[in-house]
Amino acid sequence: MREGCLLTLALIVCAAASADHDRVKAAGCYIATERGVVMTIGRFNGELQLPAGTREPGESPACTARRETLEETGLIVQVAERVGARKGGRFVLFRCIPEKRLDVAGDFKPLDFFEIREVLVLNPSTLLDVDGVRIERPWRFPQDRPLLTALFSAGEPAAPEIRAGLDCAGGQRDAG
Repeated sequence: MREGCLLTLALIVCAAASADHDRVKAAGCYIATERGVVMTIGRFNGELQLPAGTREPGESPACTARRETLEETGLIVQVAERVGARKGGRFVLFRCIPEKRLDVAGDFKPLDFFEIREVLVLNPSTLLDVDGVRIERPWRFPQDRPLLTALFSAGEPAAPEIRAGLDCAGGQRDAG
């Protein structure tokens, strides 16, 4: 019940989009932890992928990233800056910050069990998960791996990202 309410709330909050975002068809989240990047494994293709998906009508790219991350991982995130794009800008990737600190894989409770087989934290360089197991799966979008490796190797900036995150209309949010 709680998850359904969270998804409904995410859809309501994310209703407004700007005309500037019309060319973006899909968006996702880059979520780094101390040990790796939050990834999903698709149920039907078995491939590694970021939490991401297609924009709904009237939804901003930032809201798409937030909604898809909630659906696919169960995480509520703040959307920070854009860190990448592919497909000529039709897909954008945002750095996202979970509402709560992630300690274990048990923190993930996907709402979308139809599309998602598993959620894991993976080091994109070594392909080791948090248990030290090498994940030998193809990547849905192989071009994501070098970007994720570079982002993860660079580390995350300190805490100001939440204060300077994006609202669901895609504009800067004020910490108030």
